[in-house]
Amino acid sequence: MNTYRYSFSVPPLYRVLLALLVAPAIAVLPMILPPAIVIGTLNGYRIAWPFFAPQYFTLRRRSPMSLSVCIAMGVITSLLASADDLLTWNAAEIGLAPFTAAPRIFREDFLPYTGLLCAFSLIGAVAFWFIIGAPSDEPARRSLVSMMGLKHFQQLILFYACLLSLHFFWTLHNERAQDDSDSGVTKLYERQGEGPSSPLVIVLPKPFRYQSRQERLGEWSHLKRVETELISFYPNLSSPREPNNVAAGLLRCDIGKGDCGGRFNLTIKNVTWARQNGGSSTYAGAEAGAFFDWRNRFGAGTTPRAPQYGFDEVFDGKALTADRYFLKRGADATKYDLVVACDTQSPNHFCKLYFSLGCEPRIGVTISFWRYERMEDAIDLRRRVEDFVTPMVQEPACQKK
Repeated sequence: MNTYRYSFSVPPLYRVLLALLVAPAIAVLPMILPPAIVIGTLNGYRIAWPFFAPQYFTLRRRSPMSLSVCIAMGVITSLLASADDLLTWNAAEIGLAPFTAAPRIFREDFLPYTGLLCAFSLIGAVAFWFIIGAPSDEPARRSLVSMMGLKHFQQLILFYACLLSLHFFWTLHNERAQDDSDSGVTKLYERQGEGPSSPLVIVLPKPFRYQSRQERLGEWSHLKRVETELISFYPNLSSPREPNNVAAGLLRCDIGKGDCGGRFNLTIKNVTWARQNGGSSTYAGAEAGAFFDWRNRFGAGTTPRAPQYGFDEVFDGKALTADRYFLKRGADATKYDLVVACDTQSPNHFCKLYFSLGCEPRIGVTISFWRYERMEDAIDLRRRVEDFVTPMVQEPACQKK
């Protein structure tokens, strides 16, 4: 029985290393894209490319690097990189969620994320082939397993499984270590720019520290912050990472499509400017002043409505950023204690709540993505949030509460 051995040349190692360095750049250079997209693409492609090398070194002495082989490697590379990236992004959630929730997490994110990464991996694969491709008389169609051999294919799968597992568990361990070492101290300045600016200090509760860690301790820690933003739920003001919330899928819930368990965004900020600019003693007063100033300056029409939901004044506004305003006065009836601005015309019907802490009026609180359909709970939400935020503020008046 005659056997035929396909002949091909193996490119030297220096050409392989050159291809691994140059191909990622070639994948992006021909693209005319806005800078932000280019940066994001480069970052994603940097994640994908290291997976390419083991496939090459497994195949290089068993099969020629034909264009079809390189493209197949590019597709596999993008899938592996997507899996690795999603494991990194969602390590804490996957670690907290039941094992059965992992497929749902990947199903929601995998396909949207993989598309762009796969396209650039394919471009890089073609560039790789141009650099190291060698002529051969190999048939055009051979499966990847047959080219590698079953043993080598199994070894490669085992290698990637170990790599992904180690990366996942390292990321999860690192996240927990950061949780233990993070003090949660957050400085809120009067202004972001240069010049004298005395901060107000708050200490975030441990379950919420991960949400702002990058700004405080990571890549953007050199910048002055005037605010910090958290995500929580009404009525218990729990962290999205609490096991019950993770199991219910609330961390990944699209707030534009549902209630998401009473989810809302909470912004804590230094509003010293409110006193300096408008003479108001509260954040709510400053927002109310901006509302009336807009109405008077631009002749925007307003229609008073009957008070409801426990508020003292209600207006429908025209040509404003919101179309319905709720204003509640404080105990002395001379200052506004809470202002709510709602957009009742948009499909989502979101509202924003503005108020200052009673113990420290320089700390302003904004609650956003609160549904208009739950306005009857707005005053209770404000009370619960104030009780939640007050212990964080490291001012004597708030620590006595």
